[in-house]
Amino acid sequence: MDQHATDSKAPFHTSLIDCGIEEAISTSDLARVLSEKPFVSAPGGFNIRDLAHMPHVRPTLIYRSGTLSGLTPEGKDVLINNLRIRTVFDLRSARERQVFPFPDLTSENSAIEVQWCPFDTPPADTDIKHFADLESEGPDSWEGGARGFSKDYLEILQIYKSAFQKVFQHLLDRPGQAILFNCTAGKDRTGTLAALILSLAGVPDNQIAFDYALTRVGIEPQKAFLTSFIKKWKPEWTPETPGMRGFTNVRAEYMLKFLQDAKAVYAGDESSSSWAAEYVHTHLDFSKDDIGTIRANLRPGS
Repeated sequence: MDQHATDSKAPFHTSLIDCGIEEAISTSDLARVLSEKPFVSAPGGFNIRDLAHMPHVRPTLIYRSGTLSGLTPEGKDVLINNLRIRTVFDLRSARERQVFPFPDLTSENSAIEVQWCPFDTPPADTDIKHFADLESEGPDSWEGGARGFSKDYLEILQIYKSAFQKVFQHLLDRPGQAILFNCTAGKDRTGTLAALILSLAGVPDNQIAFDYALTRVGIEPQKAFLTSFIKKWKPEWTPETPGMRGFTNVRAEYMLKFLQDAKAVYAGDESSSSWAAEYVHTHLDFSKDDIGTIRANLRPGS
């Protein structure tokens, strides 16, 4: 199966998902894709989508997104009254929350509880050289980006244990209550958590990578904002800096590399073992019975 395909009726064209970050997606193509599932239109929000476009995941239960800091009253109404989200897990740092605070997420009759879920220990400083391709890999390679992001995502599994534990505890205790989790772009921290949930649910790797790659389309409306965010964070980086091509793009190959490496770390030689189940059991302290219940709660029709 093509790594981008979920099924033969998927409305997304590979050309859009594979579009380089420096290329613009046409307004008409962008509007068409963002108006279709799994994307959710909530004014002021971006990269919001339902994980239920993947098999084995219950509809309208788990949403992922970029920052909600720009959410309008109309967008807030979508989250509270249309999607009926009751808990948001915000994976951003204290600095990100200070600079880009969320609006009040309450309405006349309902409210969204925002749980701040920062890292347990600060991440290592990003070394852009880790995202550079080797000379032997050729100009069209994405190997550098795949190596760099796999390393980062494995680190996220280690430094966000408390955050991820809160999310899985919710999935265990409140199976009928919709949640959303976010970071700034809805790509890296959010993508790692989404991959963990989808892997635990039994979604195949190529489909998890497809979900990850949809972020390329989802961030297009806020590409200028995210680019400026990187420039303020690392002003010494330029488009010519070795590794920038790998770092700034969104590729299914990145997620596939991470999933491969996560299996090596957490499942070891047990090819039949679920790396996600091993991680949730060993590192998040859920019993095997709890994991079975979480899986059941994730299934459609539960």
